[in-house]
Amino acid sequence: MESGPAIFVVEDDVDFREVLLEYLTSLGYEVRAFGSAEQLMLYLRNTSSGPPALVISDIHLVRATGFELARELRESRPELPIILITSFGNPDIEESAAQLGASAYLEKPFQLSAISDLVRQFLPDA
Repeated sequence: MESGPAIFVVEDDVDFREVLLEYLTSLGYEVRAFGSAEQLMLYLRNTSSGPPALVISDIHLVRATGFELARELRESRPELPIILITSFGNPDIEESAAQLGASAYLEKPFQLSAISDLVRQFLPDA
């Protein structure tokens, strides 16, 4: 795939971050991976490359949570698709994700095909 808008993955679990990075890259997407919300926000502030086309973020991150990241991203890019994922799901977390404007919510473990289905839904022309 030619260089263009990328999928940004924010996941503090190194192994799972690598799985998502390799899987989405194998599907032809340009993917950038970050270990924390802070790393992503610093990258966005200090890069001249364009904004992401889609963000996939774990909810439970060290320091800033995926909820806080989603809130901050929504302020500057309300149309940005955001997929929140977590190993510790419950109805309250799912409701909070929806209230923050998450485009989708997935509980780990999930089939990788579930993430690719969502990516295709939010990036149909990619």
